[in-house]
Amino acid sequence: MRSTLPLLLAASALPGCSCNSNTGAAEPTPVTMVFTNTSAEPLFIDATDSTFGLVITPQGSAVTDPAYFETLPTSCACQSCDVICSASACEGHTCMAPSPANPLLELLAPGQMVQRTWPGVYFADSTESCGAVVGGQACLEQTNDFPTDTFTARICYALSVNGGQLADAGVPFPGTLPSGDLVCATQNFQPQQGTVQLTPPAPSSCTGGDAGSCPVGELCFGGLCTAGCPENDFPAYGGGYYVNVGAPSGPFFLVNSSAASTVSTGTGTLTSFAYSGGTTFLALSNDAGFSGNVNFSLPQLDAGCCLEAFHPGETLTVSVTETPPSSGNRAVVIRDGTGQLVQAADMAGGAPILGPQDTAPFTVSLSGNALGCSAVVAGCKAIDTGTVFATPDGTPALGVPGQLLNITTSGANFGVLNVTDTTYQVTSTDQTACDGYTPLAPYLILNNRP
Repeated sequence: MRSTLPLLLAASALPGCSCNSNTGAAEPTPVTMVFTNTSAEPLFIDATDSTFGLVITPQGSAVTDPAYFETLPTSCACQSCDVICSASACEGHTCMAPSPANPLLELLAPGQMVQRTWPGVYFADSTESCGAVVGGQACLEQTNDFPTDTFTARICYALSVNGGQLADAGVPFPGTLPSGDLVCATQNFQPQQGTVQLTPPAPSSCTGGDAGSCPVGELCFGGLCTAGCPENDFPAYGGGYYVNVGAPSGPFFLVNSSAASTVSTGTGTLTSFAYSGGTTFLALSNDAGFSGNVNFSLPQLDAGCCLEAFHPGETLTVSVTETPPSSGNRAVVIRDGTGQLVQAADMAGGAPILGPQDTAPFTVSLSGNALGCSAVVAGCKAIDTGTVFATPDGTPALGVPGQLLNITTSGANFGVLNVTDTTYQVTSTDQTACDGYTPLAPYLILNNRP
């Protein structure tokens, strides 16, 4: 967990001295460092040893600056000031902390804390007069803290790690903290205080659900950046809650294909319809005697949604768009003999398929603002956002996932539903964490006709 400690001679060079004993105070002053997870979300800390990654640094150090060594690693023993002059084989002026052979992590649940005691002894940059060495030989000098010295305590942790979803709080498991994806808590203190308390830093402010203004790994909810996902009652997509549009069949449909889409359209009489388990089956024929069939499955929220009322013998225009061709990603639009919208259902895999000309009198767009989220894998979250339903004669309505809205426009009353609007966002430095997950934004527009 500890970092490389360069010997900063230009900043901390001292006159040559005999360093055969501790410098600083006659006796060190121990300090207990306590880190409490005051956030609403679990955190992952280093549990390789009993320090839990709680370290001591010079006052005001940046979170990327190295911590003080409290004991010298074996590889750096020759850099101690009391042996440096006789350590002819001591090479270089950088002391590297060895990587642990069996690194461990631990999940720290909300409200839980870890602590450890620093004995008040550390190794500071210094120099030792070694005969002909001009300016002294760089070394590390064991030092006792003074009660009134000021230091900075620090702990760095991760918001998500590989395997973290399966971890139990307080039980160490193999793993390392992602070096480029950490949050650090710091607190200045003086040893005379006896105890120093650390907590996660206060959340940053953000606007408009813009996660881009938040630190890596955090999202914007309610004007504040957070690493967690606020509780919500959005229905899970799948099972009986989904949109699926089947491939149309029969010569009733005229097919127009391009590299981008396949559009199948037909106008004629509804000869029969049936409902079964949330799936609607329509049979149609046109004046030329050509028949066709189409089916679609819509979420069944409750007894009032979501089945459209169809009437045998009525004239309908049915259009099914598949984008890209042969992908199975389809949308269906149905209009009556007057051109009034009866139904639009868009599977919207990757992005909405239908445009404003298809969904008129509605214009459908994605808000992009986060309303909720859930962890998918380490470093990747599913983000729930809103779908905006705009009309020519009203204020745009924001549909949250699973909430049926009733909107009156263009002489008719409609039910609109954001079935789900899910994107995937990388919340770590691993830019491939969300690979394989496709955004979904299926929605419905249903004419509440008798």
